[in-house]
Amino acid sequence: PAFGALRPLKLSNEITLQVTRLNHHSNKLTGALNSLAEINNHLVCGRFRRAEDAIVKHRDLYGLSLITLKKDLFAALDRDGLAGLSRRYKQITVNSQNTAWALLAHYAYDLIDPTFDPTRATLRWLRFADNRIDEHPWYARIIQDELLTYSGNNQSLACALLRYSTLSLLDLTILLWRKQAAHPLDSSIQSHFSSLSPNLKNTLVEHFSTGEIPLARAHNTRDTGTQDLEIFRTSFFFDDIASVVQWRCQLNSLLFAERPETRNPRNSDNSSILISNANRIAQEPSCAMHAITELDSWQTTFLSQEHDLKSRTFLTAAIVAESCRRMLSGTQANCDSIAELLSSTDDVQLFASTETFDALLDSTLAKSSPLLTFVLWELL
Repeated sequence: PAFGALRPLKLSNEITLQVTRLNHHSNKLTGALNSLAEINNHLVCGRFRRAEDAIVKHRDLYGLSLITLKKDLFAALDRDGLAGLSRRYKQITVNSQNTAWALLAHYAYDLIDPTFDPTRATLRWLRFADNRIDEHPWYARIIQDELLTYSGNNQSLACALLRYSTLSLLDLTILLWRKQAAHPLDSSIQSHFSSLSPNLKNTLVEHFSTGEIPLARAHNTRDTGTQDLEIFRTSFFFDDIASVVQWRCQLNSLLFAERPETRNPRNSDNSSILISNANRIAQEPSCAMHAITELDSWQTTFLSQEHDLKSRTFLTAAIVAESCRRMLSGTQANCDSIAELLSSTDDVQLFASTETFDALLDSTLAKSSPLLTFVLWELL
């Protein structure tokens, strides 16, 4: 589209412009937010037919948006399983092939598809967005921001505001809401959020601060039980809820720890319970299983009912990867214990770079342990 060539203003001007637009349309947007809250309520209560009816009504009244597209696919999967999800995806994209809208639908489909690992889907889509961010920022910036949740600097935030504003004003409203949750100490974001019209701001606070979110039945079967990976997957479809955004931000600080924007002080939280447990494991690898199990209540914090986690593979890999980075700053841990921890952790290499493992390989830890050297070479 022609607006794909637009460039953002500097952040202070861009955010002022977009907030002014939201306030100008505040009455209509308040109606759209109330409609979105109704859709969420139906999904949480398992009323899938009513959720689908509410989505159709919302689309007729307020038009298309990425946030309702995700709810649409979630409802289709929860009601009719994978066959229903595939059928709904085809209906959504049949008249929009080779468009950015179809691409965003494909992105959402990959994340919710129960046969597709959301970890690998996330990393592939992020790589896809990174590779296209300069030439095709119209859709690449949106995908990147959906995955990262936070903004690494003023320029990326200004770009996100511009790109979401061309998607829909409802998506722009949710973006601003998400940013104020992701960056609670950023005075500029908080100030501009406060300047929203009272009806918009009050609706967001009332309906989108916290929520009890369900796992789709296709993601939580009797055979597999509750897997932490499925909690992560579900968070993408309810990131209009501030508590879910804050949960994702803590997790993303580990998943994307080696990206430059993550190392920005505005995004760091060394007091995070996840960082604290990663530090513990770095110093005492044998406590890993206990330290990860302790996080069960954190992992299920936004779910609508108590879940007995059957698998913690996803969070274990993310925390152990962070522990590896912490070990580079010094550890008194037994080298063979580190080797055992790494060899028993599936997919740890997804969340730590080859540079991290190379640095460990060159450290005194590996030089004093043939076993650890062997394990690190296997990871490389």
